[in-house]
Amino acid sequence: MTNSSYPLSDILDTETISAINTYQKFFNLDVTGMLDNKTLNQMTLPRCVVPDLNVTYDLNSETNVSWPQGIHWFPNGTSTNHLTYGFLPESKIPREFQKVFIDAFDRWSEAIAELKLAKLNFTKMNYKTSDIKIGFYFLDNSVENVVGGTIMRYQKGSCSGNGSKIVGDIRLDASKYWVLPGDNGTWSWKDGDFDLGTVAMHQIGHILGLGHSSNVKSIMYPSILKTKEIKVEIIGNDKNNIKNVYREISSATVSGYRGHFFTLFGLCVLVINFSLDFILLFN
Repeated sequence: MTNSSYPLSDILDTETISAINTYQKFFNLDVTGMLDNKTLNQMTLPRCVVPDLNVTYDLNSETNVSWPQGIHWFPNGTSTNHLTYGFLPESKIPREFQKVFIDAFDRWSEAIAELKLAKLNFTKMNYKTSDIKIGFYFLDNSVENVVGGTIMRYQKGSCSGNGSKIVGDIRLDASKYWVLPGDNGTWSWKDGDFDLGTVAMHQIGHILGLGHSSNVKSIMYPSILKTKEIKVEIIGNDKNNIKNVYREISSATVSGYRGHFFTLFGLCVLVINFSLDFILLFN
């Protein structure tokens, strides 16, 4: 054990208590400032890796990575109405799994069109040249309750001009069992089983600029509550959030195969549980 110049204490400091209060308020828990049983139970639920609060869009040439926020990453500015997506070849994603994502993209497109805010189309394309890249990766085994996440990054050498463009990455945990629509068998997130449609809808929501919602019925709620939770319908809370995001366009200055595992070659994703939040690092 190394010596420390700081006195050790089991008393929570002001900053930690404030963070706990903020966490409890977001998840509609009793605001006690203490790590009580309800708070600890909430923290151990499976969840998305994207932070719940204070998400900053800080993509630049030095960091080359950012949490998703807003619609400003869209190619050619916020005026675009067409995005492409592709599946990581090394993940060897079955057609049935791809169909789940295709249906999820269609749901979001229809919801945005229904609100008469914008017309947004999605087209499947080659992974290398696509705007949205979907893959399954083996996340760090020490973080069992992280299901997946979304980031924005620069893809170098992918277009003319500055030689790079911004792309969105949806990265899911390949070690989980992903349940397909219509699978009525016995499954539970407690056994590492997750509904693929639910997670696909959530991560695409991030790609489209939506943050987490504290409404437990929302697609954008960060945690999975029920053991067999299926949440693919866009509710009023989600539609209101869509309105808030896509109003920016008009005001912008620029016009289960259960048990199926995926193989991974190359990119390594490391997820670290830090305090009350999550940080995603890419090597």
